[in-house]
Amino acid sequence: MFSTFPGQKNSLNAVLDELCLPDIQCGTGYIGIDCLIKDTKIEGTISCHIKGKPGQSKKGIDLTRYPENTGNFFKLSDYDNYINTVCKKAAAPAVEAAPPQQSPEVVQVPPEAVPGSLRESCHSL
Repeated sequence: MFSTFPGQKNSLNAVLDELCLPDIQCGTGYIGIDCLIKDTKIEGTISCHIKGKPGQSKKGIDLTRYPENTGNFFKLSDYDNYINTVCKKAAAPAVEAAPPQQSPEVVQVPPEAVPGSLRESCHSL
């Protein structure tokens, strides 16, 4: 179960959007809003993503098994597989556009190197 308190629905929805989980159904629950997560790999992906964020004691978002967002319930390989396959497919444009022209002084930074990015947050464990 992925949950939050009343008034924190935007935080919960932001995590679901960032992880490409638009089909997760949420509703009124015990402490506010509950989302039923039936797949343990998805639960692990969420656990990794919210590691270190305010949990139940700080009226944040949490997983029932790990209310303080310790990140203990995940496998890095499952997270990487999910982000690199499922989530990238969901975020990919239907039609690929030509890459934008760049001036020579622009430096491309790989997503995994950006602090706070999905890949950075779980690889820093």
